[in-house]
Amino acid sequence: MENVKTRTLTEPQNRDIPCLQRVVSAMQDVCDGESRISWLSDRMFFITQRFSKTAGCGGQPCGFDAMLADLDEKAERYRRQVKDCMRELGRAERILNGIRDANMRTFVKMVYVLGLPTSQVRSELNLTEWKFKELRRAVEQAKDMSSVRWPGNWAEE
Repeated sequence: MENVKTRTLTEPQNRDIPCLQRVVSAMQDVCDGESRISWLSDRMFFITQRFSKTAGCGGQPCGFDAMLADLDEKAERYRRQVKDCMRELGRAERILNGIRDANMRTFVKMVYVLGLPTSQVRSELNLTEWKFKELRRAVEQAKDMSSVRWPGNWAEE
């Protein structure tokens, strides 16, 4: 039997990574909510003639009132999503501004916030595969983003 070394993937230790990764999904939630509200508003505008208050709704809003209630509910959910998104963006901005090195800040933004493919990040930052892995390891093994340093650049310490 052969002795095969297996690599174990280490869990990132950097506590700021999950916060940065939530930014894009929060922004997408806001965009989705905005498009839903816009669609519903347009729908209400163009078909108001078809709705009329009819008997037999059992005290429930029906017709145009039901659509207004639905729109109001979606608008309230959208306002909460915008607040959550702004909170996430504020956290992410503070985290990114805590990174002293501009090159490392760009790397972190491209990889962890925008989620760009490895090949695109390497191409745009002119990195070798080895240097990309070294940078990713430096980011993931740091305590937080403010303690991340560009490997080999010890002049800042």
